[in-house]
Amino acid sequence: MAVLAAGFDSAKQYVVLVHNSFSDVETFHVQTSRLFSNGGGPIPDGFEDQDVSYPHRTLNEDQIMALASAKGFECISRIGEIGGTIGDSYGKQLVFQKL
Repeated sequence: MAVLAAGFDSAKQYVVLVHNSFSDVETFHVQTSRLFSNGGGPIPDGFEDQDVSYPHRTLNEDQIMALASAKGFECISRIGEIGGTIGDSYGKQLVFQKL
């Protein structure tokens, strides 16, 4: 949350959060997927598709909204995302605008 607070502090007009995993219960998991299944665009030469592991943490959306409000931002867009969630978590893209 401290990193996110610093992001809001440094933003002049907008904050856009994408590929978020929200849940009422904070959880940490190790997520594994194929390297070439992460993100779009061309694959650079010399890379081979393989399993990669990385941390997956859920956030509390209400806490994010409260932080944004405290920093003088309002949520102007909340768009659902498909995939990238574990258990009872859900994905959203959030766009905030400075008041």
